[in-house]
Amino acid sequence: MTTIHPGTPQDYQKVFPIVQQLRPKLTFEEFSKTLNILNKEHTSFCFVYAQSNNQITGFMTLLIRRNLVSPEGFAVIDDLVVDQNIQRQGIGTKLIDYAKAYALKHGTKKVWLESGFQREGAHAFYQQQGFNKHGFSFLSS
Repeated sequence: MTTIHPGTPQDYQKVFPIVQQLRPKLTFEEFSKTLNILNKEHTSFCFVYAQSNNQITGFMTLLIRRNLVSPEGFAVIDDLVVDQNIQRQGIGTKLIDYAKAYALKHGTKKVWLESGFQREGAHAFYQQQGFNKHGFSFLSS
């Protein structure tokens, strides 16, 4: 059975290995520092993890964002990852369901996420979960 748990700074060490499946170059120091900053800068920020049979099997971060197009806000999912060895067992669906409930708790039905071009399998999963492609993201370095 898989359960979803809100994370705390005490959980950083145990969730970090699964995050590394998505972000292999990320160091633990960068990971913990970034989560601490996000916690301070965004009152709506949280991270959650999935646990199955006492193993960490999934992770994602969430925050609520508002803009002129969506003044009611929307939940933003970042860094959604399910253990590559046990995908297609409903863990990702449970994480998405958590994000949808989180959005409702914060007064919106909208959930937004981005995904790299190369993650085609993830794109198919997101579309099965009711997400639609709606634009491009641009990044300046």
